[in-house]
Amino acid sequence: MFSLTKGLRLDEDNDNDDEDEFHQSSPYPNYQEVLHEKKEMGERRGRRWSLQGMTALVTGGTKGIGRAVVEDFVGFGATVHTCARNGTELSQRLQEWRDLGYNVTGSVCDVSVRAAREKLMEEVASLFHGKLNILISTIGTDINKPTVDLTAEDYSIVMGTNFESTFHLTQLAHPLLKASGEGSIVFLSSIGSLVAICAGSASSASKGAMSQFAKNLACEWAKDNIRTNCVAPWVIKTEMPAVKKNLETVYLVEGALARTPLGRFGEPEEVSSMITFLCLPAASYITGQVIDTHLLRLFLCQSKYYSPIKLLPIQFRKSGGPRIQAAGQAKSKRSVDNKKDLVRSRFLPSQSALPTSPTKAPTY
Repeated sequence: MFSLTKGLRLDEDNDNDDEDEFHQSSPYPNYQEVLHEKKEMGERRGRRWSLQGMTALVTGGTKGIGRAVVEDFVGFGATVHTCARNGTELSQRLQEWRDLGYNVTGSVCDVSVRAAREKLMEEVASLFHGKLNILISTIGTDINKPTVDLTAEDYSIVMGTNFESTFHLTQLAHPLLKASGEGSIVFLSSIGSLVAICAGSASSASKGAMSQFAKNLACEWAKDNIRTNCVAPWVIKTEMPAVKKNLETVYLVEGALARTPLGRFGEPEEVSSMITFLCLPAASYITGQVIDTHLLRLFLCQSKYYSPIKLLPIQFRKSGGPRIQAAGQAKSKRSVDNKKDLVRSRFLPSQSALPTSPTKAPTY
């Protein structure tokens, strides 16, 4: 028969002397050696793009981005443990995963409570025999109030849930991640940690702390072979109450979409894919990064607390100097509706600059 390498014949009736003579004179390696090398190369490539044999803890894994991460990890071969505050919801989700054959376990845990975090990590240490490859923190909350109206309790809730819980869980997970010999941490931050927006100062501060925390840990724990990264998504369609409320605000949606190149908001699976990639062996040289999952440079805010109408865009004099005019001081006696139109025309790009139609999210 004819082989894949230039005219190499592997006829079974050839005598050994002819084969030995050919192999000595041929510039090509033995055919079986080529196949073996290709097989090994394929296996190495497969291991780089697999989580087979790895263990992972994903907080908040019953819905939204957390759920998408759990299902992605299982699809790549990882053994996953997750947690949620709602025991009924957790039980239902675990049953769904068992029916699908997913290797997922779970604990009822409010990660905003210190004692609950300690108990969770004890369970994880016992379940995974003292080793953990991956830690994913997806828990988050927001209290959308003007800064001057935020109470001490509001501040404690936001900072405790978003940053303190992540900080403490990471401390507790360190010995387990180190023991695994190959640890990876990914925090779920927010675009608010990278750009200024007109609301959610406490939440943005907590997410900014999380992003910087990831950078510091990447340096401090590199000696333990633990990588740390952070993903900072734009608007993602999840069940989070603050997100639902914002998506019901027409003017906010218009402004946000106008600054979103793809012309649509993201799906949880489009964030979980980035988180999963960062945990793969293929990403073994990526650490200390804060990744914005979607290009964004300007956020428009409209709520009962803040309105862009209160501040017109920067106007330029003929000399080129900037001048900010408060709407109440504007000479024009426009109606409220006309003011909205004016702000839209100045803040938002022309229709020709907008996507002719929003892109479609992939079907999973």
